[in-house]
Amino acid sequence: MLTRVGEHLESRGRFAAAEECYRRGLEFDGLAESLYQRLMTCLTHQGRQAEAEGVFRRCRSMFSVVLGMEPSAETLRIHRSIQGGLKPKERHQQ
Repeated sequence: MLTRVGEHLESRGRFAAAEECYRRGLEFDGLAESLYQRLMTCLTHQGRQAEAEGVFRRCRSMFSVVLGMEPSAETLRIHRSIQGGLKPKERHQQ
């Protein structure tokens, strides 16, 4: 539910409000990779790349410790785009 609300807010350019939705979602499910992805995107759109990097490190750490694996290719792609100074591409819902 929070993901849908956050995506709706993002589509309206309300990145700070969407960020709050994703952060709340991660409080309930610290392994919800899509929430990490959306949070990194929101932070980047707000010019907060350093914080987006921190979110990636948290995601990578959680996945490594709890699941014994790396984040998905999509999460890594988002992270690379942040490192390169680019805003992650918007995900289009159909």
